[in-house]
Amino acid sequence: MLTEEIEKKLPSNIEKNEWEIDKFYFNDSIQYLKSNPKDVFIGILKKFQVVFFYIYKDSQFKNINDEITKEIRLSNIPNKIFFILFLFIILRNFYIYRDTKSLLFILVTCFYFFPYFVGFIYTRHCTSFYMIATFYIFNEFYDKKKLLLFKKK
Repeated sequence: MLTEEIEKKLPSNIEKNEWEIDKFYFNDSIQYLKSNPKDVFIGILKKFQVVFFYIYKDSQFKNINDEITKEIRLSNIPNKIFFILFLFIILRNFYIYRDTKSLLFILVTCFYFFPYFVGFIYTRHCTSFYMIATFYIFNEFYDKKKLLLFKKK
């Protein structure tokens, strides 16, 4: 369903699907980005907030009392912690070792999130990367523990 503002601006000969509407509004969107850098910056900060700190369920709607309850999704809490730790570890490893593995993880992370920062992002878009981060952390600590045990022998 389109908002009234979008609906009013569309010419009657435009087919009302995502692709046609996108084509029609593309130049207006680019012009808005150029004319409103402060809004763009605030939007990007909000997207960072979603990726790193937003612990509530995505797309919550108003209840009977016309309020949004902001229900917490508990799985978001460890996901965010592991993701922040993951970023810290790969940046630290790259800084210390200048290794290809860390650089690869940094690049993959950037390329994965880039389209979401250009478009829109929900926490559910991050879940697959949160899982990669969790496995990476466990693997890093397992490898370090294994290495320490090997040195003791």
